[in-house]
Amino acid sequence: MQHPIARELTGPLDRWMAPTQASPNSGQPHNVAALAEQFAGGGHHLASGCTLPGPIKVAVDKFRAAFLTMLGPKLQADVVSG
Repeated sequence: MQHPIARELTGPLDRWMAPTQASPNSGQPHNVAALAEQFAGGGHHLASGCTLPGPIKVAVDKFRAAFLTMLGPKLQADVVSG
């Protein structure tokens, strides 16, 4: 039998309205605290956190875009190409 919460999580992501928490961690030279600060969060240079409001899909898309910008053009190409 599927757990009721697992069943609920199968719905479309664009309708979820609960805040989405992000806890980025990194190695040098990336400053994930600056990334989290873009979303009213903060923390340490290598570990931070923030909460993004709205539908989870929108929150993930916004965070991903900011993350890719933080990486810079060369690493963006590596991440996007897989």
